[in-house]
Parts: sequence; structure tokens; C-alpha cells
Amino acid sequence: MAGQGRMMSATTAADGTAEDGAVTNEAGRVAVGPADDAAGVPAARLLTLAPVRAEGRGALAPLPGWAQPCDSQGAPLASTLRLFEDGREIGPAHALHAEIREHGRGRYSHWDGHVLFSASDDSSPLTNGRSYQALWSPPTLEATLRVAIQAARSECPMSALERRTLLRQVTPLIDPDFVPPDGGRAVETDAGLRAEFRRFFPDNLNTLDRKFAVRELCRLISGLPGDVAEVGCYTGATAWFIARHIVESGVPRTLHLFDSFQGLSAPGERDGSAWKAGDLSAGIATVRRNLGDFPFVALHPGWVPERFPDVADRRFALVHIDVDLYQPTRDAAAFFYDRLVPGGLMICDDYGFDTCPGATAAIDDVMAGKPEPVVGLSAGGCFIQKR
Repeated sequence: MAGQGRMMSATTAADGTAEDGAVTNEAGRVAVGPADDAAGVPAARLLTLAPVRAEGRGALAPLPGWAQPCDSQGAPLASTLRLFEDGREIGPAHALHAEIREHGRGRYSHWDGHVLFSASDDSSPLTNGRSYQALWSPPTLEATLRVAIQAARSECPMSALERRTLLRQVTPLIDPDFVPPDGGRAVETDAGLRAEFRRFFPDNLNTLDRKFAVRELCRLISGLPGDVAEVGCYTGATAWFIARHIVESGVPRTLHLFDSFQGLSAPGERDGSAWKAGDLSAGIATVRRNLGDFPFVALHPGWVPERFPDVADRRFALVHIDVDLYQPTRDAAAFFYDRLVPGGLMICDDYGFDTCPGATAAIDDVMAGKPEPVVGLSAGGCFIQKR
């Protein structure tokens, strides 16, 4: 990654730490020495590192006591320190100490009053003749995120463990309530699943984990009789995964798709404020094109529940409901629950999301007093298996 500009030199104090030099930061202001500016805002400060010993591929250098905060177990992204090698920014920051010692390549960590750092080419920082400087900035959210982003974009290839660690550290700064999942899951490593999903959503993977869940739940109906239905098919992505399961299972079924093909209906009083009429609209031609390889797909265009009588005499092994709002979710769940075969599944994509309180309430209302539990899924949604 290109540096942010040339750093002015600083002198080394008698105790082995570096005294402050002058630095022009991104805003163009210059700070000299440890003093705050006239407004009392701590100034950015530049230090020349004086490493005292080698540690594997890295070297350890002390920092003055005011260069706080450091990273710690409780605050692994606290440091705002940025590292420069001959004026060129290197990294990633916040690296694991074992990775610095074993792999080097510019990784560094500001920990317990020291910097453990490595050269960009794995040469020894003690003997390679290069200048290493650290730029300390006041601990603001902006400064913290800037260092984290630099780490992610560093020319040094981060290991899977480092990437996951950085993600877990950054996420609470942006959304304290969001819990990143553990890495290395099948949904992340299944290249075929990802390629298939990108047929429908080339620019994001937002619902990939829920498509994975549907694909896996389809395995439970392999030996069951009955058709399959989806209420709310949007562009046909989930229907595509269901249809492929039908082909692979070898059990002949019709896949019935119900959708207005005009987006959502008008939200009601139980639906919150996330949606408006017409959201999530995809035309019927799009769905026909996306599912053109499956001759057993039957489209039923119309508002829920207008076209349900088309299948009133059918039985179902699986029903997938994805209409986001209370009334259509309730209409669909009530209609299809009675038509599920024993062991059949009813899946609701929107269950449990705070953006879809109506859909959650509708499933709970329909299932109240029934023997089957509503089983929530960690990726969002739920399923019911008919007894």
C-alpha cells in the first residue's frame, strides 16, 4: 500500500525511545512534540523506532508512555499506531504476535508499551539500514477504523486466521450487537454454492447462508410424497436451489411458485417501518428466464392468497414462505400447514428478523396450539416439520 507521504525524521532519546518529530497529517496540520493544540485536542505525533532486540522475523521497540492506548486482550483494536518503512506505510496492524515472528512481511502490533514489527521483505529491522517510524493519532473511531482498513488492504497476504481475527475486532466498533460467525464453515468454502448464488446476485452474498440452509433442509424431504411450493419467489433464487434438489432426488414433483410479481403489498400495522408497497419487485419474465431449465415449475401470478385455490387439492412435502409481511405470511402458513404431508417442512425465510416483525408474529399466531415447535435458524428464518 502506498504511504501517506514522507515522514520527517525524529531523534532518539537516551532511554532508547524516540522523541517527537513534526508530521503533517491528512488534514494538513503539523504537530511538534507532545503538547496538545490550542483547543486541547491531542496532536498526531511521529516517532522513530529504535528496536532493542530481534524476535523471530520481527523486532521489538519501546514507545514512550504517552503513546496510548495499546492493543490488549480486552481491546484488540485500541491502538491507532501506523507504521512506515523509509516513509512508506506497511502493515497489517493488530497482527498476531506469532504471525509477526513466523511470517513477518510488514506485520506489526502495538502492545504493552512496545511495537513488535517486521520488515516488508522479512529482512531484519535491526540490520537492514532502513528507518522505521510510527505515527500515533488521537484515539478516535475514525483513526481506529483507518488502521483496520489499512490492515485489510495491506500488500502482505493475511492468513485466514488473521482475516477472521480482524473481522471480529472491527465488527463491534460498527455494530456491537452483530456477532460474526466462526470462519471456515461449509457455506463459505463451498465454491459451487457461491457460483450458483452469484447467478442471481452477482454483487453481494447477503442471503447465501439462508440459501445454504434451504438446500440442506431439502434433504429431509427426499423420501416424502407431495409437491413443493414457494410463496414469494422474487427473482427465483431459492426456487432454483429447490428445483435442483428435485432433479437430483429423482422424485417427480411440481414446484408451485406464488408471487404478485409486483413487489410487496402494502404493509399493515404489525409490519414495522422497513418495507413499503412495491418493494422487492421482480417481473415474471425474470423468473421464467432464471428457472427455464426446470419444466416442472408452475407459476401462479397474483396477490396472496388469490391463487391458492389452484392447489387446494394438492399435498406438499415442502413449502417455503418469503413474503416479509404479516397478512400474506399468515395466509400462506395457515393454508399450507393443513396440506403438508407427515414429515413435510414449512420454512419461513423472514422469521426472527427485526425488519419483519409481522412475518414472525404470523408464524407464531398460526402455530399457536399446534404440536410442532417453530425451530429458529441462526442465519435467520425458521422451519416447522409436520407431525
